[in-house]
Amino acid sequence: MTTSVTSALQNSISSLLGANQKNLNKSIAALAAGNRLAASASVDIAALSVATGLQTETTTLRMAANNIAQASSFLQVADGGLTQTSSILDRMAALSVQANSGALSDSARQGLNTEFQSLYEELNRISGNTNFNGVNLLDGSLSTNSAITTNANAGTQASGTLNFAVNVGAGQTINLNGTTLTEGVDFNAGGTAAQTVNNLATALNADSRFDGFSFTANGNLLEITADAAGEAGNQFTIDQAGSTAAFTVASGDALTGAGVFSLSGGDNGGLSAGDTSASGTVNDSLVASGTGSASSTDLIFSTASDIQAGDTIQIDDGEGGFTTFTFTAGAPASATDIQIGSSLEETLQNAAGAINNFSGAGDYGTRQLTATVDGNTLTLTGNTNGALTDVNGNALDVALGTTGGSITATQLNNGSSGGVDVTGVTNSAFIGTVQGFSATTTGANQATVSLNVGGETYTADISNTNSATSQTVRFTSENGGYFDVTLQGGQGQAVNNQADADSFANRLDAAFSGLTFSQNRDVSSFQPTGQLIGSSLQLNGSNFSNLNVENVQVNNAVGGVGSVEITINGETYRTGSGLGRTIGAGESVTLTSTTNPNNTLTFTNGIHEIDLSTTSGAENFETALKHDLGIPGNQGAGFQIGSSTSDAVNLTIGNVSADSLFNGQSLNLLTQAGAAAAFDAIRGAQDYVTSQRADVGSFQSALDFAAANVQSAIQNQEAARAALEDTDIAAESTNNAKLMVQRQAQVALLAQSNKMGSNMLKLIQ
Repeated sequence: MTTSVTSALQNSISSLLGANQKNLNKSIAALAAGNRLAASASVDIAALSVATGLQTETTTLRMAANNIAQASSFLQVADGGLTQTSSILDRMAALSVQANSGALSDSARQGLNTEFQSLYEELNRISGNTNFNGVNLLDGSLSTNSAITTNANAGTQASGTLNFAVNVGAGQTINLNGTTLTEGVDFNAGGTAAQTVNNLATALNADSRFDGFSFTANGNLLEITADAAGEAGNQFTIDQAGSTAAFTVASGDALTGAGVFSLSGGDNGGLSAGDTSASGTVNDSLVASGTGSASSTDLIFSTASDIQAGDTIQIDDGEGGFTTFTFTAGAPASATDIQIGSSLEETLQNAAGAINNFSGAGDYGTRQLTATVDGNTLTLTGNTNGALTDVNGNALDVALGTTGGSITATQLNNGSSGGVDVTGVTNSAFIGTVQGFSATTTGANQATVSLNVGGETYTADISNTNSATSQTVRFTSENGGYFDVTLQGGQGQAVNNQADADSFANRLDAAFSGLTFSQNRDVSSFQPTGQLIGSSLQLNGSNFSNLNVENVQVNNAVGGVGSVEITINGETYRTGSGLGRTIGAGESVTLTSTTNPNNTLTFTNGIHEIDLSTTSGAENFETALKHDLGIPGNQGAGFQIGSSTSDAVNLTIGNVSADSLFNGQSLNLLTQAGAAAAFDAIRGAQDYVTSQRADVGSFQSALDFAAANVQSAIQNQEAARAALEDTDIAAESTNNAKLMVQRQAQVALLAQSNKMGSNMLKLIQ
């Protein structure tokens, strides 16, 4: 019995000793690791779950803090590049001011220009090479919008050459542009054909009837060039058959088989005649009011039955006849056939496409105008202000030969030139407000007046500054085209000295002060593909710097009327009520700014009809427009700065290359005028770079606060985790000491128990 009791006691003490050892191991582990849950999750399952989540959150936040540090460094590199860009622009501005001095020689200005051009290239180098870990920062790669670039170059000028192999005889005539020139009256023959051509060129350049064209003698050749680029210059005619002098047309387009030619080569692929316009109010009575208008006529129809197969639209061919466009029920068999569509809208779209695309024999009239559709109206509008004329100077005729419908004007002579007509300007700097006329007296009430715009100097010789009758004077430049100013009769002033001339120039500045000049430019960044192949986009406005397309939205034709919206720099361009269910091949659609009606976007469709009658059709057109405009642009540089993917920032920086800052303009300091134009361009570039630096500074400031917030969150999360998971050293040390004492006592008891059992066995023996 005694042995049994001893054995039970020993078992009990051993059990207590095992439990003590287990608790002691946990206590030692907690003290050694500093984590009370290190030995086993069973210590506190709930605490372990929460603490693990807090630990994960803390780890994530520490990485977010690293991202913020990287983003901050990223922006510091960008700001360094922007700072250098700003410094270079400051130096370029100083050079342009220095070059705008009449005391400099050409060689001195050339030296300034050499440094200027080097700085221009350095701007491009900095924008292209400033990067962070291979990510370009300043070349537009981090711009989230689609940058718009426009064609600011002048188009091609029309030209032609007359070859006088035989000298002009006494009294013989030459018929140019509807005007007959007679030897001995309008010009004098020389001893040789070359001398005669030289005399003829001099006379033609001085003859106001040929303003807008320049004449150059080159041996026996008389070279004719339109002052303004564009197709309009092709309208100049050379009537070889109607001249008695013997000459051949060495270059030019034959209009008829009767020896009538026109200039050729004029191209609208850039700024051309008709692309510059004016709006606003003439602010001095010296200049007649108005800014001119183009001739036009509306062909208005009520229903689809107004147009039947065999009906016609006739447009003056410019040579005494008509180009006849015929409506057909089937597919067009020739360039003058117009297919009747499934609706009046589609039929008119087909008509506009046929007229706009027509070229070849008989196109002298059609190439002077543009056809557009608005609802049930087909409008024919001149490409330049004033009346449209044929080769003989008569107004172009239009005849409507349809079953129904009406026409508002049968002659395209209802346009006007206005007091200020700038449709001949092809200078990209001629936008916004234009000022700076100067005048020099050349005699009693006579003055030479000039205006410099963007390095181009426009000059006019005014024979009477105080005329009782109105007169139109033409300001011409070497490369920038020309513009006309109509001086009102009885509103001029006497000019007898330089003070009078300065006063006259000031009045011209006052007249122009109320005008805003706009240009219609091809959007060269629009790259049509797929559905839009062959289409084009033109932007009409007075500011083309740093433009970005932000959004495109196309709505299907609910109720028969669709809509297109394009947002550029916060300005929304929207189609009017005339946009229907489709946009036909070759049809032009105008989107007008909702804030400034003078600003427009014109989309000219390519070879494929665009269907807006369904939601899917509208979505397809929207997708195509976005793609070809480069939307969406780049996505900027994203950084996660919190514990979730939604807690992120996107850092964006615009393009600060020289090409972008100056919108492709070619700047130089070779002349005072060029220096002035360069300074104006640099001021705009400085403003843009400053805005980009401000944006970078704003990002940096926001990141500083984000970093502070993340550090605070890390501290709080860590404190919460520690409260749940970390060992309470004082309490655990006490517990450990207690367990050690218990263990010692349990070992002692076990030893005594073993000894008691041994003694009992001795007594029994």
